[in-house]
Amino acid sequence: MPWPINSSSLVSGREKQPPNVILIVADDMGYGDVGCYGNQHIKTPNLDALAKKGARFTDFHSNGPLCTPTRAALLTGCYQQRVGLHIIPKDQRYAMAKAMSLEEITFAEALKSVGYSTALVGKWHLGDRPAFLPPRQGFDEYFGIPYSHDMHPWRKSFPPLPLMRGEEIVELNPDLDHLTQYCTEEAVKFISKNKDRPFLLYMPHPMPHQPVHVSERFAKRFSKEQLAAIKGEDKKSRKFLYSATIEEIDWSVGEIIKAVRALGIEESTFVAFTSDNGPAIGSAGPLRGKKRELWEGGHRVPFIAYWQEKIRPGVVIDEIAMSMDLFPTMAAMGRAPLPRKKIDGVNLLPLLCEGDKLSERTVFWRSKGKKAARKGPWKLLMQPTKKKRPTSIGLYHLNNDLSEQHNLAEIYPEKLKSLQLEFAAWEKYVDAGRAQKDEW
Repeated sequence: MPWPINSSSLVSGREKQPPNVILIVADDMGYGDVGCYGNQHIKTPNLDALAKKGARFTDFHSNGPLCTPTRAALLTGCYQQRVGLHIIPKDQRYAMAKAMSLEEITFAEALKSVGYSTALVGKWHLGDRPAFLPPRQGFDEYFGIPYSHDMHPWRKSFPPLPLMRGEEIVELNPDLDHLTQYCTEEAVKFISKNKDRPFLLYMPHPMPHQPVHVSERFAKRFSKEQLAAIKGEDKKSRKFLYSATIEEIDWSVGEIIKAVRALGIEESTFVAFTSDNGPAIGSAGPLRGKKRELWEGGHRVPFIAYWQEKIRPGVVIDEIAMSMDLFPTMAAMGRAPLPRKKIDGVNLLPLLCEGDKLSERTVFWRSKGKKAARKGPWKLLMQPTKKKRPTSIGLYHLNNDLSEQHNLAEIYPEKLKSLQLEFAAWEKYVDAGRAQKDEW
């Protein structure tokens, strides 16, 4: 069965040099957490302005409803099952014996091969041992944390959280209230240092993953009594800070754009913003479900793209797209080679810049026994039930039922069967590809 592989649709040869690429990824931000996606309570003026000047996707999806699986797909451009990182066992959430293999080709390695300066600022979560850190995966510079900040000290079995620069520990148990600020400062320094050459900045924010943290500047709206009620790293006592955490990330986006503009490189810089999965405590807007689930709220996420004079301002795109599509998209921008074997994503540039429709494709999810497939408006959802009974099977028409309230499986048995057969074929495809070593 053929699967969508997009070998590099290059940007115009008239460009003096390929564009800079800035990819910003929030951690556990929901579809409904941004103003331009309908939130009326959280202020996100910079993201809203970015959407107004660029493109906003309404049907963009993370490859998984969890952190590591989505990041694996994002970095490699293929389904995370083919990388072997579709799930991380609880006992391996730190000191991961299971990490992204150095044999995988990342978008950083692809762009670095054509002269880009590359940096990762933020959270990695694809292996914290030195052999698997970002400097070994194509990033010239790395500043941030190797895994989530929800493990120490309130989980006593985990070691102190390291803040790292390259492969060296800068600090143990860093000040998490100012982590967004620290990452923003590092990102701006990298941009300034590389203003005269093509660069890739991948900025996966550690926030708003729980326990949420925010600097004093954004916490000052809360009363002394509210702030005094916070119990260390206790997640529940920190939930009220969530909106401020989103607003600080929005501030960070504004600082990045401000730096790009001040350096005179706005026209030659592509900026994209998304989330790694649905919300844990935030809003999925009109969608059902949240992080860890394969209802739409678990994997449909914001995606905003801006490229001055290349992407038409204010365009709203309803096409289905996924995290894994960003590797081939960035490779096309940078005129970089794609891996020859493991690319499942498609190049979004013709859609973004020319308004060309994507070829119809079926996309898939599988996470902890839950399975889903999407083709056009139709979504198949198969979920194990807690009680001793067969797997729950649902069929939904998302154009008419975005909140997935009406199961049409009994009404459209042929459509149900068709998607089930496609899912079975996909499982064979991705499972067979796990042992496949990639190459240029």
